[in-house]
Amino acid sequence: MRARHLTMNGTPTPWRVYCCETFLSRARGRLGAAAQQQRQVWRLHPCSAVHTWFLKESIDVAFCDREGTIVRIIAPLRAQRCAWQRGAEAVWEFPVGSATRLPFGVGDRLTVCD
Repeated sequence: MRARHLTMNGTPTPWRVYCCETFLSRARGRLGAAAQQQRQVWRLHPCSAVHTWFLKESIDVAFCDREGTIVRIIAPLRAQRCAWQRGAEAVWEFPVGSATRLPFGVGDRLTVCD
């Protein structure tokens, strides 16, 4: 899985994005990643639901539409939970607390650049 960079509202950020575009990579998501990896985010596409069943820590989750606009944020999504959003095209998984550190909100646009 090749890392790219997160762009927020057209502005590049130092955050690295891991694009999960196959069934297996989406199913794995953050599993196996070191807890609280800073400035690393996982983009699951196409995807409209996530779970934290095997994670030990909470994560922040942003659901985006087809244009990359955030339609819902769950911060934090606690361990052993699941969440979904009807109509979401992609889900972004951030380390817990990222929603307030970046910050991002509903209506912001998240995209990937090389």
